[in-house]
Formats: sequence, C-alpha cells, structure tokens
Amino acid sequence: MYLQKAPNGVYQTRICIPKPLREFGYPFDIKVSLLTKERSEAIERNFKMASCIKGALSLIDHSQPPLFSSFKATLDKRIETLRFSFTSTASQSYSKIFEVPPELMEHFQSDIYTDLPSEVDLTNLEETEPDIKSVPTNVIPFSKLLERFLESKKKRNVRQLTVHQLNQRISHCINFLETQNVNRNTVCISDLEDYIDLLYSESRSSKTNKDYFSAVKQFFKWLKSKKYILENPTEDLNPKFKSQKHVSEQRDRWTDEELSQLIQSAEFVHASLDFQWISKLQLFHGLRTGEACQLYIQDIVLNTKIPHLKITDQSKDQHLKNEHAVRSVPLHPSIHEDFVLFYKSRLHKGNAPLFNYPPLGKDKDWTKTYRTQFGKLQTKLGMPAGERPTAYGLRHTFIDVLKEQDVPEHSAAEVVGHTNPNMTFGRYGKKHKLEKLLEIVSTFQMNLEG
Repeated sequence: MYLQKAPNGVYQTRICIPKPLREFGYPFDIKVSLLTKERSEAIERNFKMASCIKGALSLIDHSQPPLFSSFKATLDKRIETLRFSFTSTASQSYSKIFEVPPELMEHFQSDIYTDLPSEVDLTNLEETEPDIKSVPTNVIPFSKLLERFLESKKKRNVRQLTVHQLNQRISHCINFLETQNVNRNTVCISDLEDYIDLLYSESRSSKTNKDYFSAVKQFFKWLKSKKYILENPTEDLNPKFKSQKHVSEQRDRWTDEELSQLIQSAEFVHASLDFQWISKLQLFHGLRTGEACQLYIQDIVLNTKIPHLKITDQSKDQHLKNEHAVRSVPLHPSIHEDFVLFYKSRLHKGNAPLFNYPPLGKDKDWTKTYRTQFGKLQTKLGMPAGERPTAYGLRHTFIDVLKEQDVPEHSAAEVVGHTNPNMTFGRYGKKHKLEKLLEIVSTFQMNLEG
C-alpha cells in the first residue's frame, strides 16, 4: 500500500495486485486519485481508499477470477461513492480535476451516484470481453522474445560470440522466472530481486555476475522500447556484486618463476615463431591476445624515429574491443632487434596478416588456434588446468608491473587501450606522444633468467 503524489500534485493511493491475479491479465497495480493536494487530508483518505480496494481484491477467487474489466467496472462504482463521502469540498475538487462544469456537477451527482451500492458485489460479475487497454491481448513467451532480441542484434552486426553470450546469460534469467511462473505481463522488480539473490548464491565470479545481470538489463530495456512491457523492472536495479578477493588477487598474472619456466622450456623454444612472438608481444606491450594475433604486416611501422605497432581494425576481419583499443604502441627495446628480423622474414607475404593463425568461425576468432596450443604447452609443463595463469594473463602481468613502477594510471591506460579512468585527462588532456609512450613501455622489466 502506497500514498503517492501524481505529477499534477494530487495525491493517489497505489495498491499492488497479487501475482496470481496478474497471471490472468490483471495489471501490476491500481492507482486511484484522492482528489486532494493536502498531505494531511490525503493520509486520512488513503486509509479508507486502501481498505476499499484491498477488501475488493480479497473477495476474488484466485483460481477463477473475473475479467479485470468486469472487476474494475464494479470497483470504480465503490471508489467514486467513497470519493464523494470524503468531505463537503470533494465535489469542488472533483469538478476541478476532471474539468466538470459547476452547473453540471449537481446533475452529475444525482443521476450517477445516488443509487450506488454500499458494498462491492463480486459474486455475479459478467464474463464480458475485457478492455483491450487494461488486459494484455496475449502472452508471448520469454523464449520467443529472446529470439527476436537476438535477431535484432545479428542485424546490427553484433559478433556471434556476443550473441552467444547474451543468449546464455539472458536464458539463465528466463529459466529462473519460468520456474517462478512469471511471464512478461507479470514480471516485476521483486522477481528480479529474487534473480539477483540467485546470482549471489551461485559460484561465479563477481565480474561474471555483473555480465549476466548487464545482459538481462539490456534485454528488458529492449522489451520496453519495443512495447512488449509497460515498465522495465530492472531500470532501478544496480546490484553490487563484490568479490571476497581484492581485484589484484583475481588477476591471473604470471610470476617471474612461471615466466622463466614457460619461456626457457624446450616446448616453448621449439614452438613456431608465430607462437613465440604472439606471446612476447602480449607480455612486453600489454596487448590483448586478439590484438597480437590479428596484426597485419602493414601494422608494423619501422621507417620512423620510434618503431611501433599500430593496433587497429582497418584490415580485413580485424576487430577490437572498443574505440579505446585503437592506439600506437612503441616496440619494447628488449625485443626490438629480434622482432625486426622476424618481421623482415614475412615481408614477402605482402599486405597480409603477420602471423599464420587464420581467423576461425563466424566471429573470425584469430586467437582460437593460439590459445589451444598455449593450453597444451602449459599442460606439458605440469601447469594444471584451472590453477594456471592464462595467455591473457601476460597482458595482466605487463599492467601490474607498470603499476608497481608507479606509472600514472591514465598513462598506462593509453598504452594498453583501457578507457581513460581520469575524466580531467580524458576530456582536456592530449594523448601522449610516441616518445612518452616508449618511456612507459620501457618501464616494463622482467627477469626471465633461471
């Protein structure tokens, strides 16, 4: 039961309708004007109005309820009778709010309200057709709506991997709602609160839970924009999925010992040059795995004062995480000479990918072959699955070393392609020149000796 103030300043009573009735096409709530802008007066009227509505709802048989249009028509009569019993000024308030001319008010009252029943009789309601504005015309299953949502994403050239993740995460929520007998016409904020509790209770990381609920919010926002639902129950929900671990402990960074074990191993030394250089580019420059794997020959710029890598999405099948990923990264001095020799050995390929790992699948995934090889190599080295750092952890290691060396966060963000965390720098500051970026990259030092 709620006492609310409408946009026009008039107070109203709001009563939520029980969930079993909503499954039969009843709305989420009933709102009734109390015909006053005075709060003290509204509080007194609210008790009477709420009692009237709640009493009417309590008489409904939830297993075979009347159509909402029939219930509403009968309830409206009792509500209007109650309104005119409030005070002697109720007629004036009603006339002003509903724009009834004063000369018609007396006639309006005598003709319509003199013979109304004192109680609401819900025993013999006629099964008439419902008002189309009050009762949903049909209930489209969430699964069908999800198909339409995903189809919309595909038309907008969203990557197949993203579509797959959206399907997986939203389906998880839909399955939960269906077990609670909730459909799109009955879903409310309390149902989504229950779903958040479910996410908390399951054994995912805090980041994964955030991703799950973010996908759900995106879905319900789309439902409202397409007018499948009147209100978005997730709109004001912003759960804080906090991990018990510090954020730095969640990263799968490599220790010096693990890196030495990897790079000095016979398996790594005898691996292809492609595999070796993709690994080193991630470690010494903080590249994402996909950024390294999809480099084209033309993305290596040597005929300049500061040789550098261009991280871009301009060549065929290249794609980046976001606009902040587009950047230039100077070659690290420790591997500069050896990498140039490798690069020159590939010039005969012309305008082509630098490495021999083709993009696979609908998403043009450049990393799949490399990641598979990386995992097999780790297994040979005795690094058990689930307990070992990943290839992506090479990037984390680069970032953590810069942090340990007190490199400013906005500078590190520019090198690794993160969103600038400092609004002042992001809005007014200029990007670093290559000389400064080289200084930042050179800060990374890793002892790989045994």
